[in-house]
Amino acid sequence: MIPFHGESIIQALKRINVPILYIQATQAQWPEPKESIQLLKQCNPNFEMEKIDGPHHLHMTHVDRVSESVEKFIHKYVNRTEETAKL
Repeated sequence: MIPFHGESIIQALKRINVPILYIQATQAQWPEPKESIQLLKQCNPNFEMEKIDGPHHLHMTHVDRVSESVEKFIHKYVNRTEETAKL
């Protein structure tokens, strides 16, 4: 694997041209990756972050809440794509 440094990270992130949803638990096992989140926000206008109150394994303990967030995110961008396709 080739390590990324400095400007190469930013250039790689700018090439990601799809929406990104980052779901974070409020009671996560690890510290919030603040620098990574800032870079993603800076490089991707369609980066969205949602914090859900719960432990690390939200997808198992808060299934409905996580599913709701993912479904809302997908519908937002599917609808936008469909509207663009009509033009």
